[in-house]
Amino acid sequence: GLGDVYKRQFRYCLRENNDLVTVKAEMRFVENYLDIQKIRYPGEISSVYYMEEGIENALIPSLLIQNFVENAVKYARKSDEAIEILIYMRKEEDKLCISVNDTGEGMESDLAECLNEGKMYIDKNGDRHIGVYNCRKRLEAFYGDKTELHISSTAGEGTQVWITLPFTVSKDEMSDLC
Repeated sequence: GLGDVYKRQFRYCLRENNDLVTVKAEMRFVENYLDIQKIRYPGEISSVYYMEEGIENALIPSLLIQNFVENAVKYARKSDEAIEILIYMRKEEDKLCISVNDTGEGMESDLAECLNEGKMYIDKNGDRHIGVYNCRKRLEAFYGDKTELHISSTAGEGTQVWITLPFTVSKDEMSDLC
């Protein structure tokens, strides 16, 4: 039941938090998370994802896609209509390209700018929002300057997150990058 799904999710978080996982494992986790959110918020979220054939074993930092999906669920939901979360992953030469887009509330341009500059966002209540900041830092720790993370957003219309990183399928390839 749902309790088992929660337990599996929790174990994934503990085990994978500072490691690399396959795109396939990350997407299984994201799908489980979205299944739970669709039960929690009936009719408020729909999701579609596309994974180009042959990339399911590519390695990415764990919880990378999850972070942006979670942000969409937390901050993008609208009171009057369902939002759609679209996840698209493909290989382009030696790069893995990932996008996480939503049709939700979007964000003000100064917030998107702050996130794109790699700053930590502190809201008007003084709360620190570290998810995007941490993702950027982890990407840089794994890939140095061979990675990119860009966010564009329009208030009221949605947010687009674009991530590119080296396409790798083994830990050995990763050590060659560093």
